[in-house]
Amino acid sequence: PAGIGLMAIAWLVHGLLLERMSREFVESRLKAEVAFLEHHIRQAGGQIDMLQTGDYFEEVFHHAFAIQSPVQTVISPQSWQPLLGPLLQSDEQQSIRVHGAGTPSAPSDIFAYRKSFVVAETPITVIVSEDMGALQNSQAELHAWTAIVSVLLIFLLVGVIWFGINLSMRPVVSLQAALKRLQSGEISRINVKAPEEFRPLVQQLNQLLDSLDQRLERSREALANLSHSVKTPIAAVRQVLEDSSRPLD
Repeated sequence: PAGIGLMAIAWLVHGLLLERMSREFVESRLKAEVAFLEHHIRQAGGQIDMLQTGDYFEEVFHHAFAIQSPVQTVISPQSWQPLLGPLLQSDEQQSIRVHGAGTPSAPSDIFAYRKSFVVAETPITVIVSEDMGALQNSQAELHAWTAIVSVLLIFLLVGVIWFGINLSMRPVVSLQAALKRLQSGEISRINVKAPEEFRPLVQQLNQLLDSLDQRLERSREALANLSHSVKTPIAAVRQVLEDSSRPLD
């Protein structure tokens, strides 16, 4: 039970750490890509139309992005417009997580990073986002494999514990058999090749047997002496009782 409890706790902690690590990894990538876009926008003097070179950024980043200036808004791919459009109107300058958007042809779970800055007195807002669905599926698969490995480790642990207990309890089994033979009178002393930990117990049992034998021997000697001491008076009384020529006074 303790092993199962520890494995369950470790599995839960693994899931939390996996979620945190993936979030931090994605966030660092998104920040780097926002910084990359900001660098190009500053080089272009705030003219974001100069960045519209087909699907270059989307193909390079493999992420969706949105760039907004007072005169123009660029969102790629266009299917992400319902998701990224409201984020452009937000004032948050940080990572944003959107769950369960329910927008057709767009992911339902995204992670985005938003940053606003000014270039040549022109306010610019940049958002780079990533679909977390594929990452979540990979995490779930890894987490499931972790659970499978944990269950296998539990069975392995139980097997090792069972084998270790049986191996370590062999001297106890032999000691139990010796006690049964001692009880039946087959042996008078316990002679078992016990490990170091059991030797004091075997010695103590043998000393107990020696003490019992000594007491038994003393009891036998006392009974023999008592029998000898009463034998002569009884013989004299019997002789008197059997002598009919001499009546008892």
